[in-house]
Amino acid sequence: MCQRRRCTAPIAIAATVADDWGNECVTRAGKMDIPLWRRHRVGRAPGVVRIKRSGLAPVQAAGLFATAAAGAAAGRSPRARGLFIALLLAIAAVPETGLADPVDLVNAARIQGCGEYAGTDRLLQRNERLDAAARSAAGGVELGDALSAAGYRMKTTASIEIRTDGGDARVAEILVEHFCDDVTNRAFSEIGVYRDGYDLRLILAEPFMPPRPDEMPAVAGQVLALVNTARARQRRCGSRKYAATTPLVYSTVLEHAALAHATDMAANDFMGHQGSDGKTPDFRASAAGYQWLSIGENVAAGQTSAEEVVNGWLASPSHCATLMDPRYSETGIAFALNPHSEHGIYWAQAFGRPR
Repeated sequence: MCQRRRCTAPIAIAATVADDWGNECVTRAGKMDIPLWRRHRVGRAPGVVRIKRSGLAPVQAAGLFATAAAGAAAGRSPRARGLFIALLLAIAAVPETGLADPVDLVNAARIQGCGEYAGTDRLLQRNERLDAAARSAAGGVELGDALSAAGYRMKTTASIEIRTDGGDARVAEILVEHFCDDVTNRAFSEIGVYRDGYDLRLILAEPFMPPRPDEMPAVAGQVLALVNTARARQRRCGSRKYAATTPLVYSTVLEHAALAHATDMAANDFMGHQGSDGKTPDFRASAAGYQWLSIGENVAAGQTSAEEVVNGWLASPSHCATLMDPRYSETGIAFALNPHSEHGIYWAQAFGRPR
């Protein structure tokens, strides 16, 4: 039996919510596995992974991977081939009465790739907090609560539950056959493991890693460059078409207005254009000392890079329209952090045309 749940941390631009359920019955060698998987994309409710084995020789899993990947590995980079061989040797070295390290099994499948999913040599690293979360989840704690209790903040997680009496060889097959999209997902970099007898839980995760406050000038420069690249080309924002327009010039005064609002949103755990004091973008620009003819603002929350936040704005018709508006000639950009808030990071970009 297999189960999967996938989750992403909430973001405030171009957010989607979707649930897909599926099940499949697989009969093999007179034994039956009943994989059941669930995809769930919401704010904070990661799933569970369990693997139950009968204790067949782990070398069988190594043989499975070696056979399946012998041809493909030959065309991979020297680094990928070296990592793959090292993992196979580690799996094969496990005594027949033992079980292979599940991290090695996942990473071997990760390098191998399968079907339409290419392999990657970005191996998953074990994380103690994810281990603790997996342990709590095994005890019946909701995984979102388990992650919070462990102090692990994720951006995306995928958790898979597998139960089979086929040993490591069958676990390896199931990883490749049913979960290759998660196993080969380059966004994931960390893994948590909990074993209790023959039960095993795994959590694959992309940690939440926002930029540091001292990186704000560099990040603001990246946002500015991406915004100006977008403005240099005609594009459609929803139903409205915008012509290419002039680049924006950076304004430290507008940056102060943007920083004040980003800090307010982070401190008070909200996202919107009206501040906690009821003030709007025009008031904030004036309070910062900006003498304006036109004022606009884009805000966002949850994104951890300049690329992600700008792509989110471009994907939203109203935010895209503000970004492409030819009336604006200057901009200021800021973000603020609050690890205890819903989104963790809050962005503001102020637009203006001075008098």
